[in-house]
Amino acid sequence: MSRFDDESIMTAYEAKIEVTHDCPYCHLTSRFPNAYVSLWCNSRSHVIEISSDSDEELVGLEEELLRGSHDSESFRQGRNVNIIMRDCDCEGMSSVSDLIEMAGCWYVPPSVYHGGWEYYKIMTWKRENVAKLVHLIEGAKGTVKLVSIKPLGEQGLTGESCLTWGSIVAGLTGKQIDALAKAYQMGYFETPAKIDADTMARKEGLSRSTFAEHLRKAESKVLFNIFPILQMASRDNRTR
Repeated sequence: MSRFDDESIMTAYEAKIEVTHDCPYCHLTSRFPNAYVSLWCNSRSHVIEISSDSDEELVGLEEELLRGSHDSESFRQGRNVNIIMRDCDCEGMSSVSDLIEMAGCWYVPPSVYHGGWEYYKIMTWKRENVAKLVHLIEGAKGTVKLVSIKPLGEQGLTGESCLTWGSIVAGLTGKQIDALAKAYQMGYFETPAKIDADTMARKEGLSRSTFAEHLRKAESKVLFNIFPILQMASRDNRTR
């Protein structure tokens, strides 16, 4: 019998956790509560993206992050500020990513910071490793919330981890992202809808045609970006 037919083969798990601890990024996002900070790091450099509805917070947080960095650059795209730091300051810091590795897990970048908390998507081959991670974080005087844990099933790691938020909104402008987010928040997509396009447009100070165009293009691009995933899910559903 092939080892691939053996039901005892390990199952991969996905967990989502929230952490707060003595960390510069936790402290910063506590001071700038409306901002989201997404961080990619390879232990030599940081790529950071800041997003916020507040221009004041964007500018303030950008200044704070650039302070003390001797080799960095930043540029703005709509409501986002992107920063590249080539003088990584991770060494010597108490890092949740180190604890994730110690627990026999790994995380799917980016790590996200908001309101004084860090958000991680964790992968592991053993469910008990998640409990080990929680214990390690608490032992390092951190507070951790286990939001969810689930087996990945037949699609495995690739099927669950390949779709990131960046890939979902790829190609959308800032105005299109705003239109889609606000339409959802206001209940436009509910059944029955809580608001119509005319009212949303007035709230945003736009003509109905302009707001509707932002929304239509946003919907079209998001569907285009997730269509490969929809195809896989549809094919999987038909074979059951």
